[in-house]
Amino acid sequence: SEFLLESVGKIDKSKKDSFKNYNFPKEIQEKINYFIDQVTLIKDKFQNYKIIIDPLEIDESNYHSGFCFKVYSENFKELFNGGGYKVKDEYCVGFSGFLENFILESSVRKKLIKRILVPYDLEIKSKKLLQKNKKFVVIKATKDYSKNQIEIEAKKQNCQFYYYNNSVNKVN
Repeated sequence: SEFLLESVGKIDKSKKDSFKNYNFPKEIQEKINYFIDQVTLIKDKFQNYKIIIDPLEIDESNYHSGFCFKVYSENFKELFNGGGYKVKDEYCVGFSGFLENFILESSVRKKLIKRILVPYDLEIKSKKLLQKNKKFVVIKATKDYSKNQIEIEAKKQNCQFYYYNNSVNKVN
């Protein structure tokens, strides 16, 4: 149906309203309303993530019943898939992961992490600013270092930056 084709994409108020106002049979409408409510809860809880619905997605294994889902990375690699299924008379939810994609995505993300070595006596306020505003993973030195020593120690600790005299410095 054209309605289903148009419903693929991000969930928003107009899409929710169109699903709730479409003339589905009562039992299906109840399941759709429940689905939309659950997706809305997930979307509200994880606002930094894109959540896309696709009512035309087909479970080729014919294993899942009721619903199925897929989780993709930012690079569009499928990380997990799963859904509802039934064992005897009990409804269950499960998922399977693609470990090779998860490891690949984790290593990509690891390279984006910025690490900074800071003096052992750096104020908590300054440390939190580096973490929150500059998005650094902060590594605290174990003793007092000169500028040359802290840069050498930063290299040993796999830090790309070090903090000295109230400034962020790049490790050479």
